[in-house]
Amino acid sequence: MILEGENSLEVTGDFVAIDDNKVDGAVFSKDNIVFQGNGSLTIASSKHGIVGKDDVKITGGTITVNAANHGIEANDSVRIAVATVNITSGKDGIHVENTSDSTKGYFYMESGYLKITAGYDGIDASGAVQVVGGTTDITSGGGSDKKLSLSSMSAKGIKATADMLIADGSITINSADDSVHSNDTIAISGGTLNLASGDDGVHADTSLTIGGGTIAITKSYEGLEAQNINISGGKISIKASDDGLNAAGGNDSSSISGRPGQNNFNTAATCFITISGGEIYVNASGDGVDSNGNLTVTGGTTMVEGPTSDGDGPLDYDGTATISGGTFVAIGSQGMAMNFASASQGSVLLSVGSQSADTTIALTDSDGNTLFSMTATKSYASVLISTPDMVKGGSYTLKAGTYSQTVTLSSLVY
Repeated sequence: MILEGENSLEVTGDFVAIDDNKVDGAVFSKDNIVFQGNGSLTIASSKHGIVGKDDVKITGGTITVNAANHGIEANDSVRIAVATVNITSGKDGIHVENTSDSTKGYFYMESGYLKITAGYDGIDASGAVQVVGGTTDITSGGGSDKKLSLSSMSAKGIKATADMLIADGSITINSADDSVHSNDTIAISGGTLNLASGDDGVHADTSLTIGGGTIAITKSYEGLEAQNINISGGKISIKASDDGLNAAGGNDSSSISGRPGQNNFNTAATCFITISGGEIYVNASGDGVDSNGNLTVTGGTTMVEGPTSDGDGPLDYDGTATISGGTFVAIGSQGMAMNFASASQGSVLLSVGSQSADTTIALTDSDGNTLFSMTATKSYASVLISTPDMVKGGSYTLKAGTYSQTVTLSSLVY
């Protein structure tokens, strides 16, 4: 379909079956359908907007869809490049589902502009999702301040049943449910993500790998959640009402925040968090970094402002925690504060009394050199700090608000 000039199509009332096909879209194709050109098409439909029984490809023009059900629906794939697509839908913005072939049912975004306001999921794919460029703006389920009304309702921003790759582009999501979700793996290697979620910012049932990009989670129940979390690069900031980073198994407990459903994990696998690079900032009301298994830190800079209540801790792990590189600082309540179990650089945990927000935390060596400094944005009673400059036998002074103490590392874990 070549778009030239301005075009509009409105279909309401009953949709009539033709041959063996259940025609349920204002634009309907039994085969592949391709939109190209420089014109525009505006669609209004009392059912779906665009339906393709194979592939739906949009490679040019401007398409605007207002549909009572799904905005765009396809069996095999939806692919967008160069074009501008605006969707308002009562159900999913883009719905791709193939029940007979697991290699299909995928979504691909290469370039262009995609804006979705959806009653249910923004993008829902039974297969894989790949975003390698373009600008995507999604509001689903009424946004992050909205509680889902039905136990079976899904209102995620981008959802994939299979693997998800985000390599580039700008993605903004305001979702009642998870902002970015996969029933399998998620890999983020680039791009800019701005996420506000009524549940998880980014959730993967198996592994979540972050190697680059900028991720800002401004609201979430849990920020990053997966069976396994691997961070080797990127710039990440998280605001969470529960855990900031959570490596979990079984069913998560997100439903206690008002979300009606629970995400699942592969309980046969081992939970772990590995941080080897990147810049990570966490502001969490629950556990700052929580692994139901092991935690391994070999690089990067991690700063955690954890809970103010003693029922959670800035750092929490059920297996073992080791640090051999990078800077790791976690402040918060004292009641469940934990240090690393083993370290090849200094790691100091101190109870610092009750300190107020907007106070300075600074670590200096015996020569007065500042190794680390920050200003707390919330109250705290414990400080965990580990940097590569802290060596066995060295003396270091920690000042935190009104508290000051000098420690000598007779062992690396103090």
